Amino acid sequence: DMDSLSKSQFLAATVNTGVSPNAAHYTFVSGGVRVVVLDANHNADGTPYDHGNFTWQESYVDVPQLAWLDRTLHVSAEPAVVLVHQRLDTDDAYAVKNAAAVRAVIERSAKVLAVLQGHHHDGGFSQINGVPYYTLAGLIQGPPLPDNAFAVVTKNTVSAGFLIPYRNSALARFFIAPGAATAPLLTAFRAPAS
Repeated sequence: DMDSLSKSQFLAATVNTGVSPNAAHYTFVSGGVRVVVLDANHNADGTPYDHGNFTWQESYVDVPQLAWLDRTLHVSAEPAVVLVHQRLDTDDAYAVKNAAAVRAVIERSAKVLAVLQGHHHDGGFSQINGVPYYTLAGLIQGPPLPDNAFAVVTKNTVSAGFLIPYRNSALARFFIAPGAATAPLLTAFRAPAS
C-alpha cells in the first residue's frame, strides 16, 4: 500500500525468493511457463507511487518497463503468463491507463497464454484478440471468513497450476502444461451461497 510507504520501503521489507530485492517487475520460469510480473503502480509521468502521490484510478506501466516486457517476451522460449494487479482488458477506473500499449506488446509476442489480474473485486473474464484476461475476485470482498476470497498457486513437474478457490464467491482452476502449443484451461463458476 503506497499510501503510507514508498515503493522502495515496501520492496525493502519484501522477500521474493530468487528475485532482485529492488525489483517491482520481474520474470521467472516455473513448470515450463514464463511468469511475467508487471508493476502498474506508476503515475502518467512514470514516477512510482510514493506516500500517497497517486489516485487509484490512475495507473500506468511505465515506458522502460513496457520496453522490458517487449524484450522479455521476444527472447523467451517459453509460453508466458502475465500477472498484474490492475486490469489490462478494460478502459474503466480499474484499468491501467496505457493498457492498449501493454496489450499490443502481449499480442505481438504471440506467447502469452493468459493474463491474471485483479483490482476489480467482483472478478471477471474477457478475451481480447485471442488472449484470455482473468480478473481474480478481491481478497477483501464480502464479510470475514465465509465470503472472503483467497488464492493458492501450485505447480508440479507436469504442469503449472493455479487454483483460486473462493468459498462463496467463485472457484477458478487454471492449469498450464509446458509447451508453447498448450492453451490454458480455466473452469470458473459461482458457488452456491451456503
